[in-house]
Amino acid sequence: MVLYQFHTRKFDFVVIPPSELLARYDELRGKSHKIQSYVWVTNQGRCWETRGLQKDEVQEVCDGTYEDVIRDLTSYLNAWPFS
Repeated sequence: MVLYQFHTRKFDFVVIPPSELLARYDELRGKSHKIQSYVWVTNQGRCWETRGLQKDEVQEVCDGTYEDVIRDLTSYLNAWPFS
């Protein structure tokens, strides 16, 4: 996935095997023919799938205190296999 930073006009990439990404979406929302996703990169350099989070969870993502192994995509952020 390509993520565009509007304020810096730079790009981030989530480099994840499609089967792993689909397994995470299935875990979050069940099997579906449509996938709607919000992926954020925080100022701390963490990457999260945030669709459906409650207000307090969103605040935790912003504060850097949120934890959820299914939603955490940080290990795939700009993780090019050839770099």
